[in-house]
Amino acid sequence: MGTRSDSAWPTAYTDPMTLAERLYTPEELLELEDGEAFELDDGVLREVPVGFKSEAAAITLIARLLVFLEKPGNGIGQLVPPGVGLQIFPGRPRRVPRADGGYISFGRLPRGGTPDGFLTVAPELLIESISPGDHMEYMNRKIAEYLSAGVSLVWVLFPLTRTAHIYRAEGTVTIIPSDGALDGEDVIPGFRCALADIMPPAETA
Repeated sequence: MGTRSDSAWPTAYTDPMTLAERLYTPEELLELEDGEAFELDDGVLREVPVGFKSEAAAITLIARLLVFLEKPGNGIGQLVPPGVGLQIFPGRPRRVPRADGGYISFGRLPRGGTPDGFLTVAPELLIESISPGDHMEYMNRKIAEYLSAGVSLVWVLFPLTRTAHIYRAEGTVTIIPSDGALDGEDVIPGFRCALADIMPPAETA
């Protein structure tokens, strides 16, 4: 396991998965028949890549989180469901990315409880699981944006190598090897999950 500081984030990136015919509003994204398959990059529709292994790893991790949060004394927050739009960037109302899940404490939720539609408050934790269609330049930008918006931890899963990276608001990054574990740290105290329990089986020759 290694820890490093990293502040050199890409600030712009475009790729073929960006659909730039016109700019969309968040309201239009909600109304699209297949809107859950896209996120908004300052009004530009961007298709969200999916993959079997990446989705399976993320869902398994979320299931572990749910079991932990349902134990007596651990119910201090709730899960952020996979694919929920995140409208958490002041001054950028048309920036609505989607993560593969997360966690938000009850103390961060707006009065009145969980909002319908997009989440408008930065959660403490977000999860991204890398699929073959993901572009890492864009993913790095997403991670930087999450942290600048107030997210405390970002867990990035790499099912192909069965490893993970932990990004923190203070700028440190921890690389978790395949025999390591994710730790909730001070965001979800007491939570720990071995990567071997959520990653797909290692491929054999």
